[in-house]
Amino acid sequence: GATSGQVCKTYVPTCKELEALATSALAEGAKCSADADCGFKVSNTLGCGCPTFVNLKTMGPAKPLFVFMIQLVNSYKAQKCTSDVACSCPNPNSAVCVAGKCVPKG
Repeated sequence: GATSGQVCKTYVPTCKELEALATSALAEGAKCSADADCGFKVSNTLGCGCPTFVNLKTMGPAKPLFVFMIQLVNSYKAQKCTSDVACSCPNPNSAVCVAGKCVPKG
């Protein structure tokens, strides 16, 4: 096919857009059917969040969710975004599946 000389630009989401993407990805990632599904620890926000657990089998946009989250965190840091979230919270060791959602315990 012919091109009209347009340059493909990489879209860089804003800090707020990155936060919204992470929130929806984590909501999807927390879905589970058994305690064993909740085995991968991630931060619950991009800035300075509390640890939470997601299902490794859950897919983000065209890739495993945990890979997508790492990319979001890297973009967030690269743009020097900051979050209003306080950084003091418990550090759970594991999670259980309660009503179809991973819930940290411990």
